[in-house]
Amino acid sequence: PAMTGKSKSSAGNTYRNGADTMAWIRQVPVDDHYTDMVKPLSLLPGAMDAVYEMTMAISFGSSALTRVQEEAIATSVSVSNRCRY
Repeated sequence: PAMTGKSKSSAGNTYRNGADTMAWIRQVPVDDHYTDMVKPLSLLPGAMDAVYEMTMAISFGSSALTRVQEEAIATSVSVSNRCRY
């Protein structure tokens, strides 16, 4: 259900009429294969690559689950946490 008025999430983000407000972080253009979660590190390409590779190795490759199963779990957790990632 959409939220009305102002309220705070547990992370401190303000929600107005169901829309998240997030901090603006300066970024530089990067390839589309990078996830939104690591794009804020675009000013530090080495760090962005390292975090991306670590995330991919942990999330998609070290499990007996299929990629579809892992994505379904990640999506469910994100929805529960009201996280756009």
